[in-house]
Amino acid sequence: MASSSNIQTEAKLSLQTIHQCANLISIKLSNNNYLLWRSQVLHLISNLGLNNHISDDSPPQTISNNGKSIANPDFSVWAHNDGLLLTWLRGMMMEDVLTLVVGGQTVKEVWLSIEENMLPATKDLATIGKPLTDDDKVFQLAWALRPKYANFKTAMLTKPPYPSLKLFLSALQNHEQTVIAQKNDGKEADP
Repeated sequence: MASSSNIQTEAKLSLQTIHQCANLISIKLSNNNYLLWRSQVLHLISNLGLNNHISDDSPPQTISNNGKSIANPDFSVWAHNDGLLLTWLRGMMMEDVLTLVVGGQTVKEVWLSIEENMLPATKDLATIGKPLTDDDKVFQLAWALRPKYANFKTAMLTKPPYPSLKLFLSALQNHEQTVIAQKNDGKEADP
């Protein structure tokens, strides 16, 4: 019996899926919009079920089957998906940012390179007296919301212009009140 890897089997992506994903991200990564871009890209990668490509190493290329080493089918799917995702990620970057990821062979390597180069600069903005923009604050808040707010985030942040932080917070409060009211209405309707 073949031993399985620790990585959950993932669906094989198609080129068409990746092409469609390109239309869902409204901005390309530049030196000035890392937090906005990161928020959109992470949300999409999560929805595709591919977070493991950012955080984990690849599954083993081979597995043991009755004492024999055989090709790991999970690795084949992972390598296919990682290649498509890597191509898509690079396509979502401006030329000046692409120089930061030259040599990255996997999504994880490219992602870590981007974070190492761009995240400190973003954190330093507040230190040098340049506060985060309203858009940055909105996307950071949206990223921190629990999964039950996925539809809300999608509705609010799919296409520019993005709401101000004040408008986003107001809409979030209204959304929460609506959810609570619906739950209460459901309880009252039950016999």
